[in-house]
Amino acid sequence: MSFTFYMYTASNILVFNVNTLLYNPDRTTSLHVDASRLHGLGFILKQQDPATSKWQLVQAGSRFLSSAESRYAMIELECLAAAWAMKKCRPFLEGLPAFDLITDHRPLIPILNEYSLDKLDNPRLLRLRLQMTRFIFTAKWVPGKINVEADALSRAPVEHASEADELAEGPSTFRAKGALIGLIAGSPNQSPDLNLKAVQLAADADPVMTSLRETIIAGFPNDKCNLPEQLRPFWYARHQLAIDEDDGTIGMGPRVVIPRSMVRQTIQVLLGMHQGASKMRQRARLSVFWPGMDVDIANAAAACDSCNSRLASQPKETIRHHEPATRPFEFLHADLGEDNGRHFLVIVDQFSGWPHFTMFPNKNTTARRLIDEFRSFFVSIGGAPIKIWSDNGLFPAAEFQDFLRDWKVGWESSSPHYPQSNGRAEAGIKAIKALVTGSRTGGTFDQNKMAKALLLYRNAPRMGIQSPAQLIFNRPIRDGLPAHRRSFAPEWQKEAREIEQRQRKMLEKTTNYYNRDAKDLPELTTGDHVLIQHPDSKRWTTPGVVVETGPNRDYTVKTPSGRIFRRNRRMLRKRTVVMPGTIPPAENEPVAAAEPIRPIPTIERATPTTTQPEKRTDGQLGQQVGVGRGRGRGRIPPIRQSTRISVPSNRYPAEDWTK
Repeated sequence: MSFTFYMYTASNILVFNVNTLLYNPDRTTSLHVDASRLHGLGFILKQQDPATSKWQLVQAGSRFLSSAESRYAMIELECLAAAWAMKKCRPFLEGLPAFDLITDHRPLIPILNEYSLDKLDNPRLLRLRLQMTRFIFTAKWVPGKINVEADALSRAPVEHASEADELAEGPSTFRAKGALIGLIAGSPNQSPDLNLKAVQLAADADPVMTSLRETIIAGFPNDKCNLPEQLRPFWYARHQLAIDEDDGTIGMGPRVVIPRSMVRQTIQVLLGMHQGASKMRQRARLSVFWPGMDVDIANAAAACDSCNSRLASQPKETIRHHEPATRPFEFLHADLGEDNGRHFLVIVDQFSGWPHFTMFPNKNTTARRLIDEFRSFFVSIGGAPIKIWSDNGLFPAAEFQDFLRDWKVGWESSSPHYPQSNGRAEAGIKAIKALVTGSRTGGTFDQNKMAKALLLYRNAPRMGIQSPAQLIFNRPIRDGLPAHRRSFAPEWQKEAREIEQRQRKMLEKTTNYYNRDAKDLPELTTGDHVLIQHPDSKRWTTPGVVVETGPNRDYTVKTPSGRIFRRNRRMLRKRTVVMPGTIPPAENEPVAAAEPIRPIPTIERATPTTTQPEKRTDGQLGQQVGVGRGRGRGRIPPIRQSTRISVPSNRYPAEDWTK
């Protein structure tokens, strides 16, 4: 049979054979629904007459699809037809113990009968299914040739869709989305927000919030000076402050005004993010407000040890060179290296870069071995230097320091775990390490190969200018490569002035290149609380207090356990030890205004040159005559003293905020 036959049959049933019946909730009820993608939705509500066992019409309806609904999937349209039909027949269906939902779309049956809400991934089906939860029904499938009445209505709709009929579309506002469950249940949500209730109770007990509520109702004055002292921090937000008519909460736009007594608790909740001050401020600005909020959150984030421990390393600072050497072997840089279970000593001349190498037989290096090698170097090669730079290995030993004092040699060390401050020796260690690795024969260190390689290295020009041998002897030394005698002649050597100029230009070039993205960190002072970065994990985990400052960006820090550390500035981060909070004021004590913290500008005052006034026996200050013009010349006006009551700040409590 053709489609035209079914349409003709359905039209005859709806037009000529309509038997309406008064609704009776005790009779068997069924709701027939159908959807047409090209046309609209249709439904027909029927009840069975117990006397004749015939189904008779109670209500019918149809409507066109909206523009958005015309793009729905077929299963979404069928589900929309069921939800829209139940909404239209709500006076008849709501409260029934059961009724049948008849549809010719079989995939919809398990969704309506078996699936729980958490299994519905389609948001439209979920919203439609939620709106059917108030009804008790059983979805049943019938072939399309039987569901002819609803099918005919969906293909020839009458009404146009309104905005309220678009049940599958989500709410357009945040308030509507928050009240969606209450709308589905048919009654407003009666469950109170516990967080908001706590804010209301705290605001009722806070005299500042009570005064603010009265000021909002009466209106703010025209001038800030006419406002009570405790309300002046709210002056800049006065145009946005309002009282909610439903629950009486004070708000600033969409944000809740937090009483001062709950600031500490609110900050603790925000700290649970552990995402830094910027992210915490962005989250707080969505829902809460109190005067000075941004500053309090920034200080709280700076005081969070968990957040600080994961901060990135400090940026590199601008390069600071050692005191320049004016002659060979004036300043030496020394360091110990290790290769294949043996220590070796490297001594590098700062002026020429001349490397001296000594391989020790094992790793049992003592201060006595260092003394013997340095004494041999002083006597046979370069003489006693003015100062030696090294790290903090064996060089701080008392025996080695006594040796240097006996030879009138100064000594300075680099900061621990910061080898960059002893860069010349570290670069020499790196170069000698390559020579040692390549001077093995059968896996064993070959002293002869190492000596030949060291001669070649001493003859290699540094930075393309001159070799260490040329800077010391003004000529190269003979090594394993063939060389004509003219290469040793003085006339073939570069002049000292040219070498000095090229070295200075090269140094300026490398310094500028290094300082492109370098930044000097603020200097620390004695008493500053800092965090020490772990050299391996790079976490800021150890707190301490600066007890001494050094000349080369190094600081001595004492931890709470009493241990002493010496670290470079890059491995120290300033720490805020107390989080902003509120101490409840005592009874009969005036409440201080919660003003935002602002840096106090430094004002340079001229040093007075006049002498002190004479003391008089009558208790009055002696008047001092000065040079002036006009009336009252030579008289000093009386000093005006402020009558304001000085109230101590309660923004930063003395107790530890982590308790």
